[in-house]
Amino acid sequence: PRVALSAESQVRSLAEFLRSTTGGKPVTLVASGLSANLALLLAARHPHYVSRLILCMPCLALKGASSFR
Repeated sequence: PRVALSAESQVRSLAEFLRSTTGGKPVTLVASGLSANLALLLAARHPHYVSRLILCMPCLALKGASSFR
């Protein structure tokens, strides 16, 4: 890609995908590893799209770390 991918841009894309495919109905997200972080960020930014989260081995950043903000 010509533009660097960020967690925020991926979450915006996922939110748009959910809006267009589910009609805005909340979904259960199942994710692991780095995708679990994206699912968590999606739920925080767009709680109306997420009814439940099932996260396996999320890579949570430590306080003060610069990733996934």
